[in-house]
Amino acid sequence: MCAATPDTAVCLPASPRRPTPPRARCWPPSPGASPCSCNAAHAYDKIDGKKPKKRGTDMLSINESRCVNCGACVRACPMGIFQLRKGAVRVGTQRHCILCYHCSAACPRQAIELEGISHEAFYPPKPQAPVQELVRSKRRAIRHFTDKLPEKGQLLSALEGAEYAPSAKNRRPYRWAVLYGREQTVRARDLTVAWSEISGESPELPILAAKGMDLVTCGAACLLVLLIPKDDFRAPVDAAAVMTTTELLLVDQGLATCWAGYFNRACADSPDLRALVGVEEGWTPACSLMVGYPDRERYPNLPYRPLRPVRWVECERTSD
Repeated sequence: MCAATPDTAVCLPASPRRPTPPRARCWPPSPGASPCSCNAAHAYDKIDGKKPKKRGTDMLSINESRCVNCGACVRACPMGIFQLRKGAVRVGTQRHCILCYHCSAACPRQAIELEGISHEAFYPPKPQAPVQELVRSKRRAIRHFTDKLPEKGQLLSALEGAEYAPSAKNRRPYRWAVLYGREQTVRARDLTVAWSEISGESPELPILAAKGMDLVTCGAACLLVLLIPKDDFRAPVDAAAVMTTTELLLVDQGLATCWAGYFNRACADSPDLRALVGVEEGWTPACSLMVGYPDRERYPNLPYRPLRPVRWVECERTSD
């Protein structure tokens, strides 16, 4: 595994818990970029029903007649694919592109293009209905936060509203923990990095942390942690529903959010993190959410989201 910077490539140690992948993953964050723990989850994707094309091939390009080299795509890309070199934005290796299209959503001039897709299709119009606008346009995964704390009243309002999320038999088998304040989230970040060093999991974390890159909390001053009983098979579904509802209610109040996968994974395993959060025996974190205010991260466009395959299962119609 390697961590690539504009000038160097750093070898990452393989995790002792799992075999080294046959192909090394790269971490190419250029200055201001947002490297992410994601690996391309799906090797192939259909684009508008056309022949599948392997992810990571050169699908994205920049229309130089539109581009103003502002660097918005560099900052938005979670995989560090876009780079600002000598005042000009360039597309680097796309092998680890996860097709989130945050690059096009952030581009103020709509200069990012996708092979085989028209400009009109790649930049869909924003919906007018408030709920559709909230889900499609306002909610984005923000990876650069300021130190500003959200008001407790804002958080409580969202948590109270999320109690109306669907739950099997209205059992609501969860409880909340809130890390409130940058001192707490910095502690959570440091313990997560320490867990990575000890366990060998997510080995990119300590290397990038040494370069001043916070992949755990992204600078957010607040973390919401949703805890569920380990032995309740219904609880994970209920947790996903209530956290998604909470996130939308927070975004509707003008707050920024991002699901904290690194932290959540570490908190399930690290005794120090479990103590910090107050996870009792028999309980485990289901999901965690960064909450705060975005730091110079804007998305004026709607990202491209083609519909996934739908299979209709219907009764056969018989003619009279």
